[in-house]
Amino acid sequence: MNLSDWPALMREGPEEMIGRVISVCDEVELENMPPKRYLRLHPDAVLAQKDRKALCTWSQEAAHELSQIDSVTQENPPNL
Repeated sequence: MNLSDWPALMREGPEEMIGRVISVCDEVELENMPPKRYLRLHPDAVLAQKDRKALCTWSQEAAHELSQIDSVTQENPPNL
């Protein structure tokens, strides 16, 4: 996921975005992020436990916020 292109990611829709932000925490907890090939070049990029926790907290909060947007959209769909 390329977070620098957030507007393009938002066009996917709330359900897809919820899955993507939840996967951030999953990948961090599985120690897949940052990728091992990146860490070989940048060993100082290893995430400390507090950084992993912060990313997972952000992921959970973002997923919750996106679910609120999705529920509002479903209750009041835009007029097309």
